Amino acid sequence: MIRKCNNCNKEFEHGISGNMIIFCPYCKKCTGSISDYGFGPIVPCDIYLGDKIIASMPSMTELISKEFGLRRTLYGKYANLEVYYEVEKIIGGLLD
Repeated sequence: MIRKCNNCNKEFEHGISGNMIIFCPYCKKCTGSISDYGFGPIVPCDIYLGDKIIASMPSMTELISKEFGLRRTLYGKYANLEVYYEVEKIIGGLLD
């Protein structure tokens, strides 16, 4: 799937999952997420850097990344995708 980054305006390809958070491979900023929010579960969720999965949320309380050697407990809630914003902040910090 092709996406245009809303930060650096470059186009890039990314993978497709039922629930996902997408980071631009050029500027490393989050370009948004796609989920079943409001209609169903928002996990499991894959975290993409372009077309590469760099982390995943197998549950609402766990973030795992072999790429970064990370296994972290999450505290965000389902409402307003709070847990997604928590993940964006964590992964964004690792990509800086």
